[in-house]
Amino acid sequence: MEPIVHEAISILRNHGLRVTEQRKAILQALAKSDSPTSAEETHGKLPKNTCDLVTAYRCLDQFEKAGVIELGV
Repeated sequence: MEPIVHEAISILRNHGLRVTEQRKAILQALAKSDSPTSAEETHGKLPKNTCDLVTAYRCLDQFEKAGVIELGV
């Protein structure tokens, strides 16, 4: 797991969020990306059956609220 993912997990825990396998997978997909990606693109990079698209959107929203990522408009 990449160091940036470990740091993000720490931030999530400090904000009282559980660190699920789905959240870890999304963080890893984001860390491997060389450029900004949409929720759909991020979801597409996840291992099969990791989570549905709605869950990916919810996780990304929670990541933004915790300060782990910035969502574009």
